[in-house]
Amino acid sequence: MLAFNTHVWYCFAMSSLVRDKILTFIRDYHDQHQMPPTLREIQDHCGFSAIGTIQYHLKNLAAAGFLEIKPRLSRGISLTPRAFGIPIVGRVPAGPAQLAFEEVEGYLSSIHGAEQSLPRSGKTSPAASAASPESRGLFALRVKGDSMVGAGILDNDLVIVHPQSSAKNGDIVVARLNQDESTVKRLVRKPGIIHLAPENPAYRPIPVDDTTEIIGKVIRVVRHYS
Repeated sequence: MLAFNTHVWYCFAMSSLVRDKILTFIRDYHDQHQMPPTLREIQDHCGFSAIGTIQYHLKNLAAAGFLEIKPRLSRGISLTPRAFGIPIVGRVPAGPAQLAFEEVEGYLSSIHGAEQSLPRSGKTSPAASAASPESRGLFALRVKGDSMVGAGILDNDLVIVHPQSSAKNGDIVVARLNQDESTVKRLVRKPGIIHLAPENPAYRPIPVDDTTEIIGKVIRVVRHYS
């Protein structure tokens, strides 16, 4: 049974790597040519002998909301906001630590902050065309609370986060506490002590211990006015 499960995991992992390779090629091709590649161009790039293999992976990418495919068109692949944009992942507290990571609620088309919700159908938004490679790999979290007001981060703001497991003294970070809670704070390193400091005197610093994990560094704050 262990050998079977290992084989299933290996096949799943390899399939995911292939889909990542295909999606990356489509995005890069789109960036360079301002249009999607053909199936044959994807096949040549990935080195598959059968078009059916590419069609299989494209179908899975479409089901996951990364693509929209128009049958019978030579270049009928459209990238959705999910493929281009910065995912907005739930809410993160900037106050007493609370549960934070939930399902994706929408996307930012770029680090400059144009926000778009993602329809369940995954249809392409016009804002997706404005996205750029600099956005990739980033994610956004919606702030809950007022503990970072001194740093200009207010309740309901979006913070754009660069994923990384370490940070320098003074960086504003997203940190996970006790494996299932997260918060936005400033990382402060002093001789003999490291803590996550709020930017509001009403809150106390949170000591960093073995259960604390740096998730990423906040690189931008996005605020929308109604």
